[in-house]
Amino acid sequence: IIIAVSLTTHVIARFLPLHDVKTLQQRKTITLEHRVEAGERLLLTPFWTVIAYLAIQATLELKGSLELRWHGATQTSRWCSLLYCAKMAVDVPLSAYELRHKRSAQLMMVAHHLLSFVAIGCGLATKRCAF
Repeated sequence: IIIAVSLTTHVIARFLPLHDVKTLQQRKTITLEHRVEAGERLLLTPFWTVIAYLAIQATLELKGSLELRWHGATQTSRWCSLLYCAKMAVDVPLSAYELRHKRSAQLMMVAHHLLSFVAIGCGLATKRCAF
């Protein structure tokens, strides 16, 4: 789902006029990096809105007891974690590509996405500590 949506937003971004985020002037020269960035911006707002909704809903579903918070999982919490992990998996190569000229930023972002993937993924795999 995430890969399909991500690719779709990148295709849509190819047909949009792109503007510099600092000056707001339309870009005269558009690079692949600009297209990737635009595709990500199209995806991020609706994606994180869905993740936030799922996280709040899962938290409400698991609020009953300490045992549920540590050892419980619901369909909502699993979908939230699954979508989050899928996005992190997609973001590893994107971050590596987008930041290839800034080595320290590239390493930090790739490490952040991998660590997030592992942390949430472990909860997803063990069906524990969802929220």
